[in-house]
Amino acid sequence: MSCSHKKNGMFSAGFYAVGQNAYSFAVWFSEPYGQTRNATVVWMANRDQPVNGKDSKISLLRNGNLALNDVDESLVWYTNTASLSSSVRLFFDNTGNLLLHETQATGVVLWQSFDFPTDTLLPQQVFTRHSKLVSSRSETNMSSGFYALFFDNDNIFRLLYDGPEVSGLYWPDPWLASWNAG
Repeated sequence: MSCSHKKNGMFSAGFYAVGQNAYSFAVWFSEPYGQTRNATVVWMANRDQPVNGKDSKISLLRNGNLALNDVDESLVWYTNTASLSSSVRLFFDNTGNLLLHETQATGVVLWQSFDFPTDTLLPQQVFTRHSKLVSSRSETNMSSGFYALFFDNDNIFRLLYDGPEVSGLYWPDPWLASWNAG
């Protein structure tokens, strides 16, 4: 499954190959060339738990939840949303944002990919105190890596190295007082 937004075609959303018969539900740049091979992925739903390439599915449920199930029907990822509206729609806009919203007059946004960044920020995407960017493991392995960029409890922008054996603040210098960290 793959769908491009019709207006400018800059982004695509769908199942993106992350290994042999391993896929993640993702958003990526379609340009240039409109191909998925070596595309720049900007968001992934299930980067640490890929699904089987055959018969896995993404479903918009009647309760307003978007769910990704593997071939054995096990739940791999979901938006954890709910709606009493009988009309919920998944919309993909020109900015690369995937939105789940009610289509009634209020148009309440239930969930959007911009609120859950992976390792990339796009123009018009807001980085808040609740956001966190987590690096990919490597250029060829898109699972979660060891670096995280976030705002701490003192609203200081931090880069954390959280490796398999060692963890610690990488930037700004941990010995700086918060009022001197800039």
